[in-house]
Amino acid sequence: MDLDLLCAIRQDEVTCETGVIVSSGADFGERCLDEGADSFILKPFMPEELIKSIRKVIAKRATPDRE
Repeated sequence: MDLDLLCAIRQDEVTCETGVIVSSGADFGERCLDEGADSFILKPFMPEELIKSIRKVIAKRATPDRE
Protein backbone atom coordinates (compact mmCIF):
# COMPACT_ATOMS: atom_id res chain seq x y z
CA MET A 1 0.00 0.00 0.00
CA ASP A 2 1.34 3.41 -0.98
CA LEU A 3 0.98 5.84 1.91
CA ASP A 4 2.52 8.89 0.24
CA LEU A 5 -0.68 10.93 0.51
CA LEU A 6 -1.05 10.14 4.21
CA CYS A 7 2.57 11.15 4.82
CA ALA A 8 2.08 14.38 2.85
CA ILE A 9 -1.05 15.23 4.86
CA ARG A 10 0.81 14.71 8.14
CA GLN A 11 3.85 16.76 7.03
CA ASP A 12 1.92 19.78 5.75
CA GLU A 13 1.30 22.47 8.37
CA VAL A 14 -2.14 23.26 6.92
CA THR A 15 -3.44 19.67 6.83
CA CYS A 16 -1.47 17.97 9.61
CA GLU A 17 -4.40 18.17 12.05
CA THR A 18 -6.91 16.73 9.58
CA GLY A 19 -8.51 13.47 10.66
CA VAL A 20 -7.65 10.61 8.31
CA ILE A 21 -9.49 7.30 8.01
CA VAL A 22 -7.93 4.78 5.64
CA SER A 23 -9.89 1.92 4.12
CA SER A 24 -8.55 -1.02 2.15
CA GLY A 25 -9.47 -4.54 1.15
CA ALA A 26 -6.14 -5.72 2.56
CA ASP A 27 -5.34 -5.49 6.25
CA PHE A 28 -2.83 -2.65 6.35
CA GLY A 29 -4.33 -1.25 9.56
CA GLU A 30 -1.24 -1.38 11.74
CA ARG A 31 0.95 0.14 9.04
CA CYS A 32 -1.55 2.95 8.37
CA LEU A 33 -1.84 3.77 12.06
CA ASP A 34 1.96 3.74 12.38
CA GLU A 35 2.16 6.23 9.49
CA GLY A 36 -0.30 8.62 11.14
CA ALA A 37 -3.81 7.56 10.17
CA ASP A 38 -6.40 8.12 12.87
CA SER A 39 -8.34 5.00 11.98
CA PHE A 40 -8.39 2.07 9.58
CA ILE A 41 -11.43 0.21 8.27
CA LEU A 42 -11.10 -3.09 6.46
CA LYS A 43 -13.33 -3.46 3.39
CA PRO A 44 -16.04 -4.47 3.04
CA PHE A 45 -17.56 -2.58 5.93
CA MET A 46 -21.02 -1.62 7.03
CA PRO A 47 -22.02 2.06 7.02
CA GLU A 48 -22.39 1.93 10.80
CA GLU A 49 -18.69 1.03 11.11
CA LEU A 50 -17.72 4.09 9.09
CA ILE A 51 -19.98 6.36 11.14
CA LYS A 52 -18.53 4.97 14.38
CA SER A 53 -15.00 5.53 13.10
CA ILE A 54 -15.78 9.09 12.00
CA ARG A 55 -17.25 9.88 15.42
CA LYS A 56 -14.15 8.50 17.18
CA VAL A 57 -11.80 10.52 14.98
CA ILE A 58 -13.81 13.71 15.54
CA ALA A 59 -13.81 13.13 19.30
CA LYS A 60 -10.07 12.35 19.31
CA ARG A 61 -9.25 15.43 17.24
CA ALA A 62 -11.42 17.64 19.47
CA THR A 63 -9.46 16.65 22.59
CA PRO A 64 -6.78 19.30 23.19
CA ASP A 65 -4.22 17.03 24.86
CA ARG A 66 -4.32 14.11 22.42
CA GLU A 67 -1.14 12.20 21.68
